[in-house]
Amino acid sequence: MSDRRTLVIYHSRTGRSASVAEAVAKRLDAQIERIDDQDAFTGFGSYFSGIVASMRHQATPIATPKIDPADFDFVVLVGPIWAGRMSCSMRGYLNCRRESIGAYAAFMTSTEGKPDRAFDEMAELVGRPPLVTGAITVRDVLGGKVAKKVAAFAEAIDSELTSG
Repeated sequence: MSDRRTLVIYHSRTGRSASVAEAVAKRLDAQIERIDDQDAFTGFGSYFSGIVASMRHQATPIATPKIDPADFDFVVLVGPIWAGRMSCSMRGYLNCRRESIGAYAAFMTSTEGKPDRAFDEMAELVGRPPLVTGAITVRDVLGGKVAKKVAAFAEAIDSELTSG
């Protein structure tokens, strides 16, 4: 355990990314904040419009975040991959808070397990790549592998931050 103040910020429509974010926050002894998007993406039509917005690099409106990432030493972004891209809600968050994010890591959930394009999008918006990245498939979330993946992710963060 370190004295590092860590904030986990996440977006989740189905609860899968939420479960990962909660596990990351617990493992890193971090505060956690959910991105409160103005469109809950509950119905298929709404979800489909969110996917299209993500593909077009559009952001969805979000409620003003309650926690300022500038008050933390480290930030972890957790969210789903929609159509190979980060969610439009995560994009909305980064559009309004990117200047407040210092050192950060990112962890993505996806159907296919191909997060690289989403990590690249985050790096472009924040202005630098995440120090550590992690990903998990929906199959592994449902198969009970969250703890193992999160442990490896947390160890990589600790290693990166103590070696640098």
